[in-house]
Formats: sequence, C-alpha cells, structure tokens
Amino acid sequence: MLSALIVSASAPRLAHGPVARLDPGGDARLSVTITVPPEAGPDGALSANSLGKLAEAQLVWRTDAAREWTAEPLSSRDGFVYTAAVPKNKLSGRWLEYYFIARDRFNHTTRLPESGAHGAFAARLSADETPPAITHQPPARLVPGKPFTVRAKLDDPEGVAVARVYYRPMQDQEPYQCLELYRRGAEYTATIPGEAIVPEFEFIYFLEAVDEAGNGCYYPDWRTATPYYIVAVER
Repeated sequence: MLSALIVSASAPRLAHGPVARLDPGGDARLSVTITVPPEAGPDGALSANSLGKLAEAQLVWRTDAAREWTAEPLSSRDGFVYTAAVPKNKLSGRWLEYYFIARDRFNHTTRLPESGAHGAFAARLSADETPPAITHQPPARLVPGKPFTVRAKLDDPEGVAVARVYYRPMQDQEPYQCLELYRRGAEYTATIPGEAIVPEFEFIYFLEAVDEAGNGCYYPDWRTATPYYIVAVER
C-alpha cells in the first residue's frame, strides 16, 4: 500500500532531446516524451502510457523578436510522444526559446527544463547548413619550449559561435589538449604554451569551428586532406 501511494504521488516525467537549429521556412515541430507512474491496465500489465491521464500538456515558446510567451497544446497518438508546432509565420528573429509543461489529473506538474537561470531550451532559427570556412597557414617548424600562436581566419554568415585548436606532441600515449581561439581583429588566435612543444617529438594539431546555427567542421578537411597538421620541431 505504501508503494502504491508513493507511485501515485509522482508527477509526469518528461524527456526531450534539445534542437540546435530550426528552419524558419516551415513550421517548427517539437516533440517530448511524457510518461506517468506505471498503472495496471485491463490485462494487469503495468504501463507508463500517459494517454488520457494528463489534464494539460503544452509547448511554451517565444522568439527574440517577440518576447511574450505563447502556449501550444501538445498532442499524442501513442501516449508517449507528444508534439506541437510553432507556425512558420511566427518564426521571426534569430532564436526560438521553448519549454514543456505537463500536468496530471492529480494536479502534479512537471516543467522541462526546470525553471531557473536556464529555464528554456534555445534553437537557432536558420536554414543554413554550411559550417564556417577556415583559412590557416601552418608553420614550417617549431622551436622547443617556445609558445606557438595559432592564427586562423574564420568566415560564416551566421557568425562563429566557437573555435578551438586540439594539439599534442606526436606521441600516441599523449592525449590531445584543447584551447579556444578568440577573435583578434580579422583573425582568431590561441597561443599554445611552450611546454607542449618538446624536442623528442614532432607536433600535431587541428582546428574546429562551429557557427551559431550549429554547423561545425574540423580543419584540415578529412575529405580532401590529412585531417591534421604535423609540424617539425627543431632538435
């Protein structure tokens, strides 16, 4: 009896894989899985199916161009996956913020994500599927113990969200280290510390860039070249 009471007091459970980018050329369809504490069906089998067991299920959204929150009812055919759509004529601006709410018949409510500093998912509104273009010239050689400043030009119409360099001595047991590149004028730069450059091994590195629409790439491009640079180190 105690277990039954604990289960019935549980709120609905929600699960969602956040969407990084949405094409504003069509309705934005967003889905969430909603389950309830398992109950025995007519055949005695337990099921977490929530069909007919929710008083309310909503997708709540806004864009950076229209800051007022709007709610869309969620619907489901199977009692597990619930979907709602934001009409394409409402997808103005650059970002869509959204969260989900489900309330059961006992007035137990769950919000996903929970309210707080990051109380909403954010998806970039863009049809762009092209990653940043990277231009970089590797050095001919490096000096042991001397810092190496990586310089690269990154171009993307949506804007570059992050750029990184991965590096290590060319020794298989050595893990890659990572530094973020920051914009300095027309270039993105990061300075690799001198202690990472040792005379016993050549130096290996490659670049990564991701734009604000979530499109990413590594450089050199593995489809056209060796996917990393190997630079000689002076002995």
